[in-house]
Formats: sequence, structure tokens, C-alpha cells
Amino acid sequence: MRLGSGNHMLLIYLPCFICTTLAQINARVTYVQIPSEIKSMNVLALGDSLTKGLFLNSTTGTPGYHPYTLRLSEKFINLYSMKIKSGAKSEKNMSIYESGINGERTTFMLHRLPLFLNSITDLKFVIILGGTNDLGSHYDTKKILGNLIRMHKMVLQKSNIEDPIYSIVVSIPPCGWNIDESVRQAVNIGLKEFAKNCSHMVAFVDSDEIFDVLKNQKKQILWSSDKVHFSDMGYDELGNVLFQTMIEFLEKKKTNSVMSNIC
Repeated sequence: MRLGSGNHMLLIYLPCFICTTLAQINARVTYVQIPSEIKSMNVLALGDSLTKGLFLNSTTGTPGYHPYTLRLSEKFINLYSMKIKSGAKSEKNMSIYESGINGERTTFMLHRLPLFLNSITDLKFVIILGGTNDLGSHYDTKKILGNLIRMHKMVLQKSNIEDPIYSIVVSIPPCGWNIDESVRQAVNIGLKEFAKNCSHMVAFVDSDEIFDVLKNQKKQILWSSDKVHFSDMGYDELGNVLFQTMIEFLEKKKTNSVMSNIC
């Protein structure tokens, strides 16, 4: 549990069990106090170990966890704390659910997602980062891309114009494993095209722009020594980018009422 400066900044990070009629889903949740005048909104981060925040200590090589949702929560605290300090009432929490499972492939995420969508009320954002383990299992482009797009379409089907749920696509990051890079690139191109066609409801976060050391050697510090998982700094940077992406959606005055057929 972490308590920020002042009496109005609260961030709690603890295990959370969401009970459904089908199963009990293990997730971790962060609560952030928000002003009462802000419409209730919650966030789901779904994925594998890159969502869970697995990293290797740079000195000892021992594993640890530092999910990007921690930085995301801190950014929202900074956003809303000044409003609360200036006299706005704080009577509710924003919940950020992190459900990353080490080694999980998109096929299993596809089965888990509906349970969250049917359980979390006031859902505003769903962030999906998956596909690395599919590449490690030598899945082809069609299967990986199909699973990921199906998940984003599930989110859109739960949404409506008056109270939209935004889906955030995070492309498959570069990977130190011996994978088929052409498959990774093909999946990411397909994800980017899907997000472009659904840009009023879907955002594309390009992980290559954040983490590709071939473009910028200074980005080495964003990776763990295995070159598969991010460092704690890398997860924080991803959280920064996701926060900015989410704010851009929240600042939209009105969601486009025209939805393309692909969405």
C-alpha cells in the first residue's frame, strides 16, 4: 500500500479476485482517488509477463515485477490530485486492473477477456499486449493477428456511442528470442491497420518506437538482460506512453458516431 503526499492522494496495489458466474479471475488492482465530478471509469490491462511486469535485476539477474500499471496509476494521481487539493470532492476510486500471466499466449487471453468485460463496471479502457509467446511457439501471422483483433472487437462490442470503451492496441515488441521477425512485423502491420480503421475507438501504441535499440542505442536501459522483458524503466516508459494515449481519448469532446464495418 502506498499513500501519497497529502490526504487526498491514494494508491493501493494489492491482489484482487473478480468473482463471476463462470470463474474466479486472479488480477491485481490499483485504486486511484478521482474527483466526484469526473465520470466513473476503470481500466483493464490484459496480457502476458510483459503486462505482469516481469524483469530481471540488472545486478543479480533475479526476477522481479514492476508492471506498467504502476506508472499509469501515478500519472493519474498527479493528474487528479491538484483538482482534489483545490477543493473538489473525492468520493470514488478509479480502478486499474492488471491481469498478466507469465507465458500466456493469445488463445488463452481470448478466453479470459470476456470474463473481465462482463465483470468490471464502468470500464473505460482496455489495454491488450500479447503475442510474444505466440511467436515463441511459432504460431503463424493469421492465428496471432486473428486472436488479437478478435479481442479488440470484443471490447468494441461492449461499447456504445454515449459511453464508449476505448481499446488500446500495443504492438508486439522486439524480442531477443529466435523468432520469425517477418511474422512479428506482419502482425504489427495488421494491428496498426485495424486501429487506423477504428481510430475513433481504438489507439495503436507502437512498441518499436519505444523500445527498438536498433534505432536508438540509448534505449538499452529499457530492457532486461534477457532482451525479452523490459526493465523497470522500460515498464515506466510504456506507462507514460499509455497514459498520454488515454488522455487524448478522454479529451475528445465527442466520439465519432460513424463506425466502419471492420469495427
